[in-house]
Amino acid sequence: LSDLQAIDKLSWRGANLTKALLSFARKSSGQERFFKINTLIEDVLIIVREVAEKKVSIRTDLALKLPQLFGDPGQIRQAIMNLCLNGCENMVEGGILTIKTGIGELKGTEPLFHPLIKKGKYIFVTVSDTGRGISPEIQEHIFEPFFSTKEDKTATGLGLSMVIGTVEMHGGAIAVESKPGSGSSFTIHLPVSKNKPD
Repeated sequence: LSDLQAIDKLSWRGANLTKALLSFARKSSGQERFFKINTLIEDVLIIVREVAEKKVSIRTDLALKLPQLFGDPGQIRQAIMNLCLNGCENMVEGGILTIKTGIGELKGTEPLFHPLIKKGKYIFVTVSDTGRGISPEIQEHIFEPFFSTKEDKTATGLGLSMVIGTVEMHGGAIAVESKPGSGSSFTIHLPVSKNKPD
């Protein structure tokens, strides 16, 4: 590509990203309501695809006919966005980002979850990457405010603490599975409302 072609391509990409961000902002109204998690994820991926490197492949495995969730879709959208962008950043040399949804039953005995989580049906969202992984020592601190592993100190260290705060505020929980060199998977569990619409 010539310099002019490269500039034109970047300008077009920037315009698309701006449109996506404006749309994203309009939907983050701060109001609680019923919403469809798969539709929300599709909104998130519009932006993730714009900012992710070409060497990162994005895949989805979204379950059909999931019940609607009740809560603040703007906050949940931001939480999933943070997980997706973190996953992309962890794949410096490229890889696969996978977003999966489904529904299951939690018995309240799962050791990784918040002790106050209630039994019942939960919709789960799993964001997985094939990046460098997280050591057990680091996993113990990743949800702490201001904790960051970036040496250049450009990160605030608030991303994952905001994610867990949002999830727990919605009565849910988050778990992480990771090994150094084997990627990471973050799974959000959000409770299905008993008064949900069809």
